[in-house]
Amino acid sequence: MAKLKLPFISPLIGANFRTFFRVLAKRKIRPKRWLHIVLSFIIILLSTPFRLFDFFYFRHRLKNYTLKSPPVFIIGHWRSGTTFLHNILCKNKKAAYVTTYHSVFPNYLKIKPVAGRFMRWVMPEHRPGDNIKMNIDYPQEEEYALGNMTPYAFYHFFYFPLDYKEYFEKFVRFNNITPEADSEFVKKYTTLVKKACIDTKGEVPILKNPVNTGRIKLLLQLYPNAKFIHIVRNPVAVYCSAKKFFAAVIPTLSFQ
Repeated sequence: MAKLKLPFISPLIGANFRTFFRVLAKRKIRPKRWLHIVLSFIIILLSTPFRLFDFFYFRHRLKNYTLKSPPVFIIGHWRSGTTFLHNILCKNKKAAYVTTYHSVFPNYLKIKPVAGRFMRWVMPEHRPGDNIKMNIDYPQEEEYALGNMTPYAFYHFFYFPLDYKEYFEKFVRFNNITPEADSEFVKKYTTLVKKACIDTKGEVPILKNPVNTGRIKLLLQLYPNAKFIHIVRNPVAVYCSAKKFFAAVIPTLSFQ
């Protein structure tokens, strides 16, 4: 099937209405990007009944689910090899992980036969910035999924890069954040980890997220027995690679 070229489709199509509007609230959006907003709104509107089905399907399963093993967190700066390491470790049959499909549609796991087909249709075959092959079933960073579950996620800076310092202070360092926001972040994070375990049928959550490098204290509060793998690479190579990567990705997602 030929790929459908839809540059106006935003990853926010997988958000619920509450998250969608709170992400956009009080942010300046350049006029040419309003088409992105409107089309994303329409897709969310049409898919809302399926989100409710997903909610009720997982409601009791999540309540009664207990992690079989403490998570393993891969941390380190972007472009230091975290994706490569994540892909290798997730080859283990006991591994549980957030997939690329989860990252866009964390609220619609039970309609993957339909939403996954659509995602395959519009998703590029290779990742912008580094040409790494993409597949909806490959392991992915959970920060993308969090961005469609709550407005309290760092990766919303991709949409509003001029405000990245605010996102960093609030949702990486958790400075000047309200108790309600802190509580919601924790709830959504633990929900996402459980849903990933249930959906991938794995026992050991293996989570790769460079943002978590600044959240170790919080993660240990949630998972006291968690293990961490900190991968490093020559900082000059990391800087050059990161600059190239973000320069390629941000213009495709930014509303500013």
